[in-house]
Amino acid sequence: MKKVAILIAALIVIAATAKAFVVVDGGDKSPVIGATVIGKSGIILGQTDIDGRISIGNKGDLPITIRCMGYEQLEYAGQGDTIALVPAEYQLGEVVVSPVERPITRVICFGREYCTGVTAGDTMQIYCEYMAEAFLVDEKVKGYKKSDADLKVRNTKMYARIAKKDGKVSYFRPHEGDDVTMLTWFPYLATFPQKTVEMPQPMIDGAETDTVMGKYAPKIMCHKKNNTFTRKVNFLSDYKSGEWSPSILKLLGMTVDFQSLTINDSYALNDRGNYGVYDFVSSIYNIHMLARGKIVKLAMGAKDPIDMDSFFELFPVEITHCTVEEYKELRSDKEPIPFKSPADLPPLAPAVQSLIERIDQ
Repeated sequence: MKKVAILIAALIVIAATAKAFVVVDGGDKSPVIGATVIGKSGIILGQTDIDGRISIGNKGDLPITIRCMGYEQLEYAGQGDTIALVPAEYQLGEVVVSPVERPITRVICFGREYCTGVTAGDTMQIYCEYMAEAFLVDEKVKGYKKSDADLKVRNTKMYARIAKKDGKVSYFRPHEGDDVTMLTWFPYLATFPQKTVEMPQPMIDGAETDTVMGKYAPKIMCHKKNNTFTRKVNFLSDYKSGEWSPSILKLLGMTVDFQSLTINDSYALNDRGNYGVYDFVSSIYNIHMLARGKIVKLAMGAKDPIDMDSFFELFPVEITHCTVEEYKELRSDKEPIPFKSPADLPPLAPAVQSLIERIDQ
């Protein structure tokens, strides 16, 4: 009976401290699905569900930062149960057609990643900024290597905070090769959209949404709103359990159970019905996983499994056309690409800005 009483008391405390709210579009009041919520300390708390709802288990996480593609970032301190996001405006440069003598398109992107991890008593926060480069072609070009279509990181800045359950907190700037860098995912998963995307016919005919089902869940979800066309892909839709544990990572001692893995590409809405390099606005990746491998635990200095979230963004900042000779010279250049961010880059969450200032001071 004593154990039952303790359990009931614990549930009452949780219910009393939890805060539930719904995130909606500031225009038509429709629910905003998949908005990422970051707590006051910088820990990623989760995403809004299909009804735009999310519950925060501890009011101590307030104020929170809410980020979602197509909307301005919003800070919420807990007033009210409904949060309305303001649609964002995107300005794209003029489309330049690649001349025949310059058949290779060079894309330079700015990326940033929020990575957080929680164990039974420890918390970890990593923030990274990247400059990345890719070379694209529309047709076969002699001397071009297909692998260069993949984004390659050409410059990195990293900031980290680890708080142990014994009260010790460390702030530091990780360097390439440090164990903690194994907890970041941008260098492995970030990709620039290489193919033209066709808007589904029902949306061309006037529908605002279109969904392609996977075996067990929606796989591709397209949305047309606020002058943007978005295409979200759920990579776990064909897994009955909703989880994926890559065998190759197990062999490397990095056992990870992916419980959510989505990519949301956003394009400026046009009248053509197809979207390519010059329409691309940004990509947002959302990953939730349980890290159980020995090497991953070592990287965080933890004994328990790590409940991890990674949220990263990709923005194009420069698109130029190259001759084959220029392409070969650029791809062999090993110097870091200077940092450059888009003019309409959303602001950082306050906890992340605080982390940067503390380490840079």
